[in-house]
Amino acid sequence: MKVLVVTNPFGGREAGERIIDPGEIEATLAGEHAHDVVQADHPESPKPKSKEA
Repeated sequence: MKVLVVTNPFGGREAGERIIDPGEIEATLAGEHAHDVVQADHPESPKPKSKEA
């Protein structure tokens, strides 16, 4: 999964925050804060394992 990681705070976002919404990613990269983020690949969250008794 492609994510953006905030490197310089902007618009209420803090450094280190991840942007995962595809629409927000596209808008951020096309906007004035594209230089305040880096792109990264992040694996999907693992599915919870079911407990077997």
